[in-house]
Amino acid sequence: MAIYRGPGGSGDATQDAASEVLLALQAKDAAIAAQVAAEAAQAAAQTAETNAELAETNAETAETNAETAETNAETAATNAASSASAASTSASNASTSATNAANSATAAQTAETNAETAETNAAASASAASTSASNASTSATNASNSASSASTSATNASNSASSASTSATNAANSATSASASASTATTQATNASNSASAAATSETNAASSASAASTSATNASNSASAASTSATNASNSASSASTSASNASTAQAAAEAARDSALSAYDNFDDRYLGAKSTPPSVDNDGDALIEGALYWNSVSDTMFAWTGSAWGSISSTAAIFRYKYTAAGGETSESGLDDNGVTLSYIAGKEQVYLNGVLLVRGTDYTASNGTSITSLAALTAGDILEIITFTAFDLATAIDKALFDAKGDILVATAADTPGKLTVGVDGYYLKANSGTATGLEWAALTVPPADDDQPILASQIFG
Repeated sequence: MAIYRGPGGSGDATQDAASEVLLALQAKDAAIAAQVAAEAAQAAAQTAETNAELAETNAETAETNAETAETNAETAATNAASSASAASTSASNASTSATNAANSATAAQTAETNAETAETNAAASASAASTSASNASTSATNASNSASSASTSATNASNSASSASTSATNAANSATSASASASTATTQATNASNSASAAATSETNAASSASAASTSATNASNSASAASTSATNASNSASSASTSASNASTAQAAAEAARDSALSAYDNFDDRYLGAKSTPPSVDNDGDALIEGALYWNSVSDTMFAWTGSAWGSISSTAAIFRYKYTAAGGETSESGLDDNGVTLSYIAGKEQVYLNGVLLVRGTDYTASNGTSITSLAALTAGDILEIITFTAFDLATAIDKALFDAKGDILVATAADTPGKLTVGVDGYYLKANSGTATGLEWAALTVPPADDDQPILASQIFG
């Protein structure tokens, strides 16, 4: 079969025309395939763009969630600083924010995967479009050559070539769009990765905020415990202060009572001992009536006086006992004046004892003794009754013998002169006490003299005691 070579060429025109038509049809099919591929590339590019937009939306959502997590974490920290209860709530919110951040990170990872898939699809679409464009260009060249060989086929081929050229242009545009979509998808993937990183950072910040919130909660609990302890200590201090105040009040009352008691005791003493006076007082030191038994010292006579209830009586400086004896003639109810021994009755009221026929009478019941010179209110005496009055004066401590005079067991009280007491120190065992006017005490200790035994002669006391 001859091949058409163009105008002026040799060959079979009919066969060449058929071949050209076949080539034109092939070119048309190739152009259609290129158009279909371009449309597929365009659809893939649109899908890639949609996926990229979805990835961007997911990335924005992740960023929003991350910002929300950060805001929640900040709110949690603020709430933790406010109180322990708010801190616990903030910790829960921080945990929720961490979960949201993790979810956002997962969504960002998914978006990144989708973007990578879109990028792969766009690259495949671009490659297919480029191949289609190359095929279309080849077909256009062949169609142009065929159009030159046959006018009808040329017209059709020219139209096919034009369509193919348009398809090629569209494919190239699709490739460009796909490349741009791929670039956009890569950018979105980067943004998604950044969002994921930001989400991870937000998660870390949320965890830190949760930890800080927990620490704040612990600090708040410790502060509450310390405040409770301080309140307890304050309450105990208040109780102690109240107890101290009560004790102080009690002590004050006791001190005042002791003071009043001391003043009362001093007043009582002052009412009983009136002190030194130059004349007998008629009232006590407070100007009140004298009480029985009151004392005063007479600075003129240097004598102590006691108030009997009606008169002052001197307290003798010499201890002495006096006995008065009266023999009743019969019918007497009182005794006074000279007794049977010619001694005038005198006594200190309250310092007397009265006996009737040897039986002690009861003062104030069986008799009255108030004036120091008579005994009255007796039951009528019978002739021959014996009434005895025994009275004594006060003991004089100034003339008492001091116990310090004696130094050892066996010391003997002796007189060294008239009204002059002394002592004789105990002698040697076996010695006897012997009168000796030549010693200071008039006494001495002397040894016993035992003469030799003689069966025929008795031992005389003078031989033993000298």
